[in-house]
Amino acid sequence: MSRVKSRQARRFARNNKKRADIVGLALQHIARQHQARADAPSRPIRTQEHYETALVDLLANIRHFCDLKQIAFHEADDSAHRHYTAEVVQARTGREQ
Repeated sequence: MSRVKSRQARRFARNNKKRADIVGLALQHIARQHQARADAPSRPIRTQEHYETALVDLLANIRHFCDLKQIAFHEADDSAHRHYTAEVVQARTGREQ
């Protein structure tokens, strides 16, 4: 891979990490909402199991949101998968799709 493509690949990989970090923050927020009790302070999630639980909650909530807003979840999910695939390829190759 040329230097320019390598540099672009690193830039795309950084962008993908930023995207993943945003989801991590959302999952932390969701976990805190589920933990919220007057007698216990919320703690950040750290385990794989807790992240997976928060992710499942988020996905279910997104489906409820789609129902409420009359958005076809499966179509949005298909489009998201195409975006994700293109972004992963960009990070590997340094080329825009």
